[in-house]
Amino acid sequence: MLVIYLILSILMTMVINTKGIIWGGDDMVYHIGRLISLDSSFKSGVIMPNISTSNFSLIGYGINLFYPWVTMVPMILISLLIHNPVTAYYSGLAFFMFISFCISHYVMKKFSNSNTQAIVFSLIYGLANYRLIDVFSRADLAEYLATVFLPLAFLGFYETFFRDYRKWPLLAAGMSLLLLSHILTTVIVAFFFIIILILCWFMASDYQKRLKAVLAAILTSALASAVFLVPFLAEITYQKFQQLSPYVLKGENSIKLLQASLTNNANRTLDGNIYNIGIILLIALILGIFFFKSFNKTYRSIYLLAVLSFVMVMQIFPWSIFQKTPLNLIQFPFRFLLITTLLLAVIATKIFTDIFTNPDTMLKNFFVVGTLGIVMLGLWVVSVNGALHQKYLTAPDQTVNAKIIQSKSLYEGYYEQYSPMASQPYMKDIEGHIGYINGQKTVINVKPNGRFLTVKLNGLKSGTTIDLPIIKYRNSSVAINGQRVNLTKSFRGTVAIKVKQNYQYAKLNIGYHMGFLAWFSLIISLLTWLWLVLEIVFKE
Repeated sequence: MLVIYLILSILMTMVINTKGIIWGGDDMVYHIGRLISLDSSFKSGVIMPNISTSNFSLIGYGINLFYPWVTMVPMILISLLIHNPVTAYYSGLAFFMFISFCISHYVMKKFSNSNTQAIVFSLIYGLANYRLIDVFSRADLAEYLATVFLPLAFLGFYETFFRDYRKWPLLAAGMSLLLLSHILTTVIVAFFFIIILILCWFMASDYQKRLKAVLAAILTSALASAVFLVPFLAEITYQKFQQLSPYVLKGENSIKLLQASLTNNANRTLDGNIYNIGIILLIALILGIFFFKSFNKTYRSIYLLAVLSFVMVMQIFPWSIFQKTPLNLIQFPFRFLLITTLLLAVIATKIFTDIFTNPDTMLKNFFVVGTLGIVMLGLWVVSVNGALHQKYLTAPDQTVNAKIIQSKSLYEGYYEQYSPMASQPYMKDIEGHIGYINGQKTVINVKPNGRFLTVKLNGLKSGTTIDLPIIKYRNSSVAINGQRVNLTKSFRGTVAIKVKQNYQYAKLNIGYHMGFLAWFSLIISLLTWLWLVLEIVFKE
């Protein structure tokens, strides 16, 4: 099946990559900017990416301190082998689509002990409409990567609480991979796990042993994620930041959601779409009503939880009561469709295999499953082509090509998200490279220079104060002509220094210093992942 999964992954990306450009999805520019930043960091020898010194308006933006980057590393490694950035991007997507098929197969095989169900689930989940929307119309690369690892987290949760609690390392690995991909998805999944426990706790046994197992999973997950968590926590405890893009939580119109699902619509919302689960999972949702009595207790629970997660996307769900809670971080309730997609894919797999397959007729099973694969891929192709006939996804000012990426001329935006509160009133000036020398406003020329941002100044006298248009973080550093100097935080939340001697010529290199905690967190994560992999493999 590995060859089939690989071929499917290549075909799925070929359908999207038809013009040698990256289409104008909702968050495309932002995530391409992240990839550019990571690529530059690694090429400059930075092991743990932190501030951006190559793009994001050259303000030393701490994008990689606040946005998980670890699971994007394979895409950067691919870009080192493939020089065309557009081809490298789609090759990276194909890689993760392949990994998604493999993880999905593994998870369903462990859950059902059926190879047929494992293949069917991999096809349905891997080619699901919401996941196409995630990677294509929304271009939310981080959330898509999270959906790759989502089945593993749910399998680990199921084992830990309701089956073999000794398999808690699966939960630790799954949740860590979510956290290293997308914080908001991790919040959503953790919230939904709490809901499951509230509703289904009576189905569990050996409560004390399971409690110990989940505590071990939480600790191990935190250690495995330390490479991101430690620098992240160090920064948010250093200074105040505003909430990430606050939105009023509001569900979708129920009728329009069902209509969009029925037509397998993968367009952008700007083109009139409502993000949805697609026709296959809508059929599974409906058929589940009729098959409910034949389901065992586990499948009944999965179906009801799928319905609940789907309802949570709708206007009828009382989202207003969560507006002033940490859950408002999720921004858009439609994000719960990633859970609906996973759970309904399990239900669709169960219904499909019960109706169409038979353990004693392998040839028939091969034909039936092959037909399913063709249908799923066909729906993928139709949905992509439909979206490519819409205005906003294909507008020239919404798309990017290799030349634009290589010139690093994208305006990524959203700089207020990971800039300190003190910087918020001054972001326009900071982006415009407005600084202050001895209190006098002036434009300061900032240039990228590998792992540093470089500013060149002449005729500096001892006692000169300089307020640079570069954001100050906990471990920001400045060197003048190669010598580290002390720095402070200005009233704008930017890097400020006071010159201690005269300089006829001064080359200022502004960067981010990896302290002991950063190195320690990297080592802890590597050791924890080594243990996790060995533990999971040997327990198999």
